[in-house]
This record gives sequence, C-alpha cells and structure tokens, in this order.
Amino acid sequence: MSKELMHDLLDSFQRYGWEIEYRDVESFEELFVSDKDDVVRWELFRHSKRGTVRIQLEFDLFGDLGNSSADLNDIFYCLLPSQGHKLLFAKRNTDEWHINLKEFIDEANQISPT
Repeated sequence: MSKELMHDLLDSFQRYGWEIEYRDVESFEELFVSDKDDVVRWELFRHSKRGTVRIQLEFDLFGDLGNSSADLNDIFYCLLPSQGHKLLFAKRNTDEWHINLKEFIDEANQISPT
C-alpha cells in the first residue's frame, strides 16, 4: 500500500511543477529503495520566477521491534524535514488521504527559494 501512496505523492508534486532529482538514481524503481539508515529519501525541485526551490522528503521505515526494514509497507508517513511537516499515510481512496495530501503539497508550495 505504501508504494501506491508514494506514487500518489510523487504524481501530486509533479502536477504542481515539482521534479524529482535523479542524480543518484539509475532507474525509477530505485526511488523506492531505502538508504542504509532505513530511510527512503527523495530530492525534489521546482523552478519559479524567484529562483529554484529544493526540498527533501523522507520516508522512515519502521521494522518490528526497532529492527531494520526494507519493506515499503513499514512506512507510515512522509516527512518534509526542513519545515517539520508530516503527511501521515492513510487508506488510499479516502477523503482523509486526499485532503491531507493536498495540504502537504500546499505547504511545500509555500517554501521560498534559498
């Protein structure tokens, strides 16, 4: 389920003009592979009249009893660390998911270029 929610999130960001940074990724599927610290990280950017905005999204994997995990079903939220905003994963086709997803994207769209 989490992979589908991650696809929804990426699709929503792309609809608002965000692009994913592929510098260390050789294939699309590698976007769903965690680092050695059990975190999937995405670098996104968006060009605006005032400059380029760059953000990082983090998806923490929580294995049973604190063990390591590579299972995307162990992701419960997406974090925008620079802002402290968190998108909790919910059932995919619910109003809760769609409302929270839009609010999360709106928060990212408020970030100014640095």
